[in-house]
Amino acid sequence: MFKIKSKLQRGSTLVEVLVSVGILGLGIGGVMTAQTMSLRNNQSAFFRTQANILLSDMSDRLRNNSSVARSGDYVIDWSAEYSASVNCDEIPCNSKQVRQHDLNQWTQDIHFSLPEGEGKITARDNNVFLIEIRWQDKGTGLAGTNACGDADESKFCLAVQVQI
Repeated sequence: MFKIKSKLQRGSTLVEVLVSVGILGLGIGGVMTAQTMSLRNNQSAFFRTQANILLSDMSDRLRNNSSVARSGDYVIDWSAEYSASVNCDEIPCNSKQVRQHDLNQWTQDIHFSLPEGEGKITARDNNVFLIEIRWQDKGTGLAGTNACGDADESKFCLAVQVQI
């Protein structure tokens, strides 16, 4: 009888190593995709939070200067640009100057806080105002909500109604 010597296998075969590297690569790719989506969603949530703060800010400004707001002087359309001749944060202003200062600050804050951000204020019946903000939200890749009723569905939009 012949005795066959068996060699104990030590280490891994090349096929086993390749399969392990492939599985590891798929796992790392999945983690990277999840991280990228998380960052995009966080950025989108940040923009929505900024828009909510800006909507609340203008609501307060309308309430604080309600006599001018009721006359319709706060009504603006998309892409309106305002420059304040007086800084009402430093010196006392009359209600018309406060309006100019409010609109200037608000439109600047929108432009600086949101990508391609725009604001609009519309007067409705019974001293009700519709305040709308829209911006380009490329983070999620989703089409806008079109809550502003515009044909431009590539922008995300938030709106609030305020009665003063």
